[in-house]
Amino acid sequence: MNRIQFLMLFTILSMSLVLIVACSRLSPSLTHTSQTTVAESIAQAFISAEEAKQAGDYLGLFAYEAVFMDNGDPFFRKRGVDYIRNSQQYVIQLFQQKNYGVKFSSHFVSEDGRFIALTGTYTNTGKDGNPASVPMEIILEVKDGKIIRQDDYYDSSPFY
Repeated sequence: MNRIQFLMLFTILSMSLVLIVACSRLSPSLTHTSQTTVAESIAQAFISAEEAKQAGDYLGLFAYEAVFMDNGDPFFRKRGVDYIRNSQQYVIQLFQQKNYGVKFSSHFVSEDGRFIALTGTYTNTGKDGNPASVPMEIILEVKDGKIIRQDDYYDSSPFY
């Protein structure tokens, strides 16, 4: 191999190495972007399913091992988290209740696409039998394109 061929090979290998390093540094950014896009899609689907009271669509967003925690319900707080898969019938019945409803006003997806925070209003039958509404926050944790945890936060005093 003569000197010119060696310099050409060296240049090609050097440029390839630079390209590999540059691509490896871009990958995390691209991964975050795609994870954020997936999380945004999940957020939109979650909002649509909740507001339309579509239990099947809502339940389809969750991983099999997903957990749920209703931090507003005093009975639930004492019991602790539950698997969504064990609460499917409860969700179906809840979504069928006349006074039940959630209306979202905003949401936020974390930069890495791992968390979704939703703000809105929760409505259900109050202690007096009339509809009651309170502000609500929901935090979702997302992994592999599915919700793996849902935490609800609201003041339950009008309901219990």
